[in-house]
Amino acid sequence: MCPSMPSALAFLHELACRQFGLVTRQQVLEVLSPSQLCRRVSDGVLIPVHRGVYRFAGTQRSYRQRAMAICLAVGDRVAISHMAAAYLWQVSCIAASPLEITVPISRRAGDQAVRTHRLPLPPGDVAERWAIPVTTPARTVIDLSSRVPESLLDRVVDDLLRRRKMTVQALAQRLDDGDPLPRHRLSVLRDLIDWRRNDHRGASVPEDWMFDAIVSVGLPPPVRHYVVDLGAEVRELDLAYPDWKIGIEYDGWSFHSDATHFHHDRDKSARLQLEGWIVLQVTSGWTAELLVARVAAAIELRRDSFVAR
Repeated sequence: MCPSMPSALAFLHELACRQFGLVTRQQVLEVLSPSQLCRRVSDGVLIPVHRGVYRFAGTQRSYRQRAMAICLAVGDRVAISHMAAAYLWQVSCIAASPLEITVPISRRAGDQAVRTHRLPLPPGDVAERWAIPVTTPARTVIDLSSRVPESLLDRVVDDLLRRRKMTVQALAQRLDDGDPLPRHRLSVLRDLIDWRRNDHRGASVPEDWMFDAIVSVGLPPPVRHYVVDLGAEVRELDLAYPDWKIGIEYDGWSFHSDATHFHHDRDKSARLQLEGWIVLQVTSGWTAELLVARVAAAIELRRDSFVAR
């Protein structure tokens, strides 16, 4: 082994750590000769994953690694887009989906084993997520507007807004800034923006998300807007299982950020708990998986306690 080999491999390992265990042929050839690269491949140290992209043996495979690999293979002026972009932005109602990329119209799409869109891709529409080039939240919403039902698009937008990944103003500005756009449903996007500009973000959006997440895995459908009689007053729950005294409340900062709502909601929860209710207070940080797990655990707890009686 030549004296420079250990330092060369150390350099490549450090680079790969920033790229989910991946390196490109060009990056390798900056420190190794072509014959040394072939040797590392034949020894199983570097494993080809795409043309001109290698994975270090032993690195953990993941969705993010696959996304990074395809971007490295395609080169510059590329972004993970559409449903795959929404998933990388961790939109709670979007599951892992086949990878999709967007390249500028002038670029050749290549023959990669992913869905490739040749569409306008101004630099301002590309961000980084864990160093992976991905369409910005606003561009992702615009891309999805022609692909998904309005109900799902609403949930995507509200998720991004709640987690402050995007603002209504940023989405409106992207539609108005003059840069070329892909095919989209302008009227749907305008209605979506106007609704939220006027502070009508609508509690029904997170309530629909919670309800859909619960029933989609086969759990019993909860009752919507269930009113609990507490004697001198009543309290309304977003979702409830009255027979088991389980309540599910969306505790969104954007809806309950002032002092009056804050104190009212805490008193509401305290009164319900004193009446024997389990109250699950869901926040924007919850994923669908976490919500389902908590609801299932509450149901199991109540079923067990009822059987014990």
